Amino acid sequence: CWKSPPPRPAARMRWHGLIVGNGTQPGNLHPGLDLTSTAKSRVTGNVFLSNGAEAVWMQTANAAIAERNYFSAAAKSEKRSPSPVKVVGAKP
Repeated sequence: CWKSPPPRPAARMRWHGLIVGNGTQPGNLHPGLDLTSTAKSRVTGNVFLSNGAEAVWMQTANAAIAERNYFSAAAKSEKRSPSPVKVVGAKP
């Protein structure tokens, strides 16, 4: 009896967009893009500006996201990590 393999998480794709002003509610800050899937996502050529938290949250590290997108610099008064990308899930 042949069994199909278990389904893999779907990879997210986001290309050449402007992601601005997401997650800015005081006391409930969120990123511009929250990648909840553990699949490797393709996020390329986007501009992230003025989001509530880091630009991107993801479950597993993916250095290409930081390398292939554009990020605004956070003001010194804002309490964010120095990186625009934050891994919020367990590291592989």
